[in-house]
Amino acid sequence: MNPKPRGLPGRELSLPELRLALRAAIQFLLDAAGFFRAGDLTDSLILLAVVQANVAPIMADPALQRRYAGASDTPPDELRRPISINAVAASLRLPFETVRRRVQQMAARGVCEITPRGLVTPQRVLSSPDHLDMLAVNEQAVKALYLRLRRNNILPPPAEHPPPETPPVRAVARISSDFVLRLAEPLVGISGNLLEGLTLIAVFDINTRSLPDHLDGVDAAGFVPDDLRVPATIRAIADRLKVPYEQTRRRLAQLEAEGRCTRSGQGYLIIGQTLARPDLMEAYRASALSLFRMFANLGELGVLGGWEADLAGGGAG
Repeated sequence: MNPKPRGLPGRELSLPELRLALRAAIQFLLDAAGFFRAGDLTDSLILLAVVQANVAPIMADPALQRRYAGASDTPPDELRRPISINAVAASLRLPFETVRRRVQQMAARGVCEITPRGLVTPQRVLSSPDHLDMLAVNEQAVKALYLRLRRNNILPPPAEHPPPETPPVRAVARISSDFVLRLAEPLVGISGNLLEGLTLIAVFDINTRSLPDHLDGVDAAGFVPDDLRVPATIRAIADRLKVPYEQTRRRLAQLEAEGRCTRSGQGYLIIGQTLARPDLMEAYRASALSLFRMFANLGELGVLGGWEADLAGGGAG
């Protein structure tokens, strides 16, 4: 069993807390993967896996993590560790040929490079205006997630750490990107397929996005009553994932046939009975642990203290 990261709550989350943490985390996953603007969500996650593998040596070294933390501190190419197409495919549970084809298309657009040692996203891409914009947007999204969880007492107050001299937006992006990939692993793992997993996650997100953070009534299993969930239309899911309508329609029909989601009017639901499955409950807990680990690591950068000031002042973040 993995040790609990520093700064995590010393108690098991209740089901309402776990439910809220999962909703917030999934919204962040779907939003954050789209920040890369690499194409559809699958392209974005492939690129994210490449970038994270490239910066693994930096994340493993606290001195390097701080040295290359700010927007103007792009790590040099010699510090990047290439990753093979096969390793990316295995990490995301995608067919090798799917990853190879998509990577070739991204390389043709200049988003990444295919080298004899593997895939690399070079310094010139990570210092581009588009990437700098992404870093700023991501930092605000991570902050908003933190404030939401703190307002709902999901996270404890952070330990005190010296504040950074400049906003460590690159380090925040590395840590939050690692969380996105860790979050995708258990949630996608239950479906055995990244594309099906993303579709189910999008259905869940649309079903629950309009719900308030706190609900008085729950069903017999402790979940939100099904009649409070908003059915996710095929068009809404396709738009959320940036994939073709017809492809989404076929995938949803297959997922419905497998009993993973339920048709409701003009849309689809993941009902409480499905959400209460033991394998899903285990995935929720693994996801919550990854969420806490992300904020424990961000706390060591010293950024949470500044965000706490916004919390005390009632800022929206």
